[in-house]
Amino acid sequence: MTPERGEPKISAAPIPARILAYLVDFVCPLGTFVVLVVLAVQHSPSAWSRLTWATMAAAVAGLVGRNRILRQGRTGRTWGRIVTGTRTVVGSHHRAPGIPRTVLREAAHFIDLLPVLIIWLWPWRGRAGQSFADALAGTWVIADGTAAEVDRRTARRMAVASVVGFALALVLLCICH
Repeated sequence: MTPERGEPKISAAPIPARILAYLVDFVCPLGTFVVLVVLAVQHSPSAWSRLTWATMAAAVAGLVGRNRILRQGRTGRTWGRIVTGTRTVVGSHHRAPGIPRTVLREAAHFIDLLPVLIIWLWPWRGRAGQSFADALAGTWVIADGTAAEVDRRTARRMAVASVVGFALALVLLCICH
């Protein structure tokens, strides 16, 4: 998709900002989730400890869903996007993508994981710097530093929590292993 006639050209966000947002929003929480599931399945001597690890894993999955689907769908911003000063929009009107379009976009990210090169090469070659998932959902990731200060503070805290949570989960796995 391209902007409609008469609309200004859309300028895509830089690739490093997109990668950092993806690490904060998905990779670190996914790592934490996987470690917690492994602890629940393989390293729990009792039903209570399995339930504890599984509940923590479910909480991480819920936070990721809230951030990547609900927040991004309603505002175009996730915690990682706020930290990196980027936003997901529909068209040059800078509208938030909405929840259905965000679900499609997130599902497309799993599809473009199959041939990994699409993820990394498409934005450099695709129209308007769109990834495969963005092109499929009709969205763009743009540079946008207009988030409120309170949102930026919360996003920084959540980014630190994402990275620290993953590190602590790895430490727990090493201790329990």
